[in-house]
Amino acid sequence: VVDTVAPGGPAERAGLRPGDLLLECEGGTPCSVYAFKAAVLRRGEGEKVALRVRRAGSETPVEVAVALEEHPGLGLLRKRLGLGVRPRVVPQGDGGSTLKMFVQEVRKGGAAERIGMQAGDVLESIAGAALESADEAESLLRDAPRAQLVSVVVLRETRRGWQSRETELSLD
Repeated sequence: VVDTVAPGGPAERAGLRPGDLLLECEGGTPCSVYAFKAAVLRRGEGEKVALRVRRAGSETPVEVAVALEEHPGLGLLRKRLGLGVRPRVVPQGDGGSTLKMFVQEVRKGGAAERIGMQAGDVLESIAGAALESADEAESLLRDAPRAQLVSVVVLRETRRGWQSRETELSLD
């Protein structure tokens, strides 16, 4: 069920309304919020994601154009950790998929650089919570005090495969 629609945003321009029930996403059934977000992440700016929604008892097709605006959670990762990340959908062995935060850039002098993070790393968790969406990053970092020490788990690809490292950093 669509909870909120940002005024003037792509969903509102496409005609989505709070209370709409997402039935299909790109022809797949059922459509969850996560499936919708994954479909958006596979698209480029201006490309459309096809949905079928139920509103007031009738089904309606809706196409939402992708607009690349930085999510507040990604902005907080940039500000508080010094990380530019790109969420990517990663297939799992069981046929499912998960969202991972791939590091694209590390700000010089930022918290992430101080613990040795590099472009190509994956930020797996913060403060013991798996980081599977920008929404989670926002809720974890929004009210955290400056200089708070938090645990992070970082994945890095090596010749032996992906290696996991847990450490602590002080938030900017």
